Order: sequence, then C-alpha cells, then structure tokens
Amino acid sequence: MSHDPRKGPPDRASLEDGLRSAPGPTPQEEDFLARMSHELRTPLNAIQGYTDLLLEDKASDHPDVHELTSIRRATRHLLALVESVLDLSQLRAGRFIVEPRDLDLGGLATDVVEAVGDQAARSKTRVTVDVENGLTVRSDPRMVRQILFNLAHNACRFTFKGRVHISIQSLDADVFEMVVKDDGIGMTEAQTEAATRAFWQAEQGTTRRYDGAGVGLAVCKGLAEAMGGSLRVESKLGRGATVTVELPRKVQASLLDFDDEPTVLLR
Repeated sequence: MSHDPRKGPPDRASLEDGLRSAPGPTPQEEDFLARMSHELRTPLNAIQGYTDLLLEDKASDHPDVHELTSIRRATRHLLALVESVLDLSQLRAGRFIVEPRDLDLGGLATDVVEAVGDQAARSKTRVTVDVENGLTVRSDPRMVRQILFNLAHNACRFTFKGRVHISIQSLDADVFEMVVKDDGIGMTEAQTEAATRAFWQAEQGTTRRYDGAGVGLAVCKGLAEAMGGSLRVESKLGRGATVTVELPRKVQASLLDFDDEPTVLLR
C-alpha cells in the first residue's frame, strides 16, 4: 500500500484495506519469527523456573515473596505476549500444529488468574472464577491457556474498579465453553463486529489510554477455530463485554495447512 505523505495520514479504512491486501509472511520471515520467539522464550522460561524454585523455599510471610510473585506474573505475561505474536504469524501463514494432552481446566484457570493479577491490580478490578468441578478435557494446553489469558487480560485492561468473571463449564459430552465477562467500557455494535480483526483497535484514544496491539481477540478466534471451536463477542458500549469460546472436549492431533487461503482463520 502506497500513500502520499503530502495528503496527511491515511484514514482507518485505507489502513485496513492495506492490511487485508498485504502479502502473507515469506518463509524467511516465518523462520525469523520462530527463531526470535525461541530466543525470547528460553531466557523467560529460565527466569520463571528459577523464580518458582525461590518461591518454594520461602514462607508465605517472607519479605521476598511479594517481589518474586510479581516477577513470576510479569514473566508469564511476557511469555504469553511472545506466544501471541508467534501464533498470529502461524495463523496468517495458514499453518498450525495442534498437540492435544489431558488438561485440568481448574488448574489452568488458577494459573491464568495469577498471570493477569498485576493488570487486575492496576485497574482495581476483581477477578472471579467458576470452573465445573473435576472438568478435564483433551486439548492443546498451550492454545487453551493462550485463549483464556488473552481474554482475561483484555477484560482487565478495559475494566476499571469493576469485575471480570471467568466461567468454564461443559455444555454436553462433546463440547465445553469458556466465558469471560466484564463490566468495563464495552463496544458499539460496529466495534464488536470488527473486534476479531488482527491489529484492530476501537479508536486511537482507546489505544493510547489502554495500550495493546490489537491482536488478542484475533489470535483467540484463530486458535479456537484451529481446534474446531468458535468464538463470539457480545458487548454494549458502557456496559461491558462477554466473550464466549466453545471448544471440543476431545481434540485430535493435527497439522493444519491452509495453502489455498492463508488468512482463513483471521478474516
């Protein structure tokens, strides 16, 4: 997409058209992102591991516990952001590997709540959880965690002095759902329809106030569809938002390849 700078900044429609028509990543770019992701994840995993070891040796009232817990939260948050960038690249390239394992959803929810703890504290928002007792599934743990983390983190970012509620329940023998509901700033109908586009933000003022790159919901939608599930967003301006993800309780291992339409998961 070309633009004459003498005409001023391009409008949002032009930018979105440019993104949609832009070519997908080259193999070299994919390789670069994969290598960078690995280079970032290796030290971050080490930091997280050593932090966990240090916390194991500390009593709950030890003066270092608060700082170590903050380090662990920040590390997990940064790891999740790195994963989002890599996921987005793979989804846009149309290639994705699903690796299912047995997954305890209660433990996963607890881990996500801890990971978004700093953001919730900054926005003075209370996070509550309701997980069906003993609910286990066979799914890709990293992908499911990435979805729930992105949704919970987004909800905490756009809620101030409010509440974010996470619910994980089985719908039937074959499907379970994860619902993240907040009473934050909400979105208009048009914004709700556009929210799952990659790099989308409600408006420039929102971007400046709340930060974010606008990839979270797009990644969540792509990951859900890669596992045979779905994602839908319901929201009203000033009345919060509810994001519902439905996923199979048993996912098959697969290598997804969308050569005919590389951005099929991110339209």
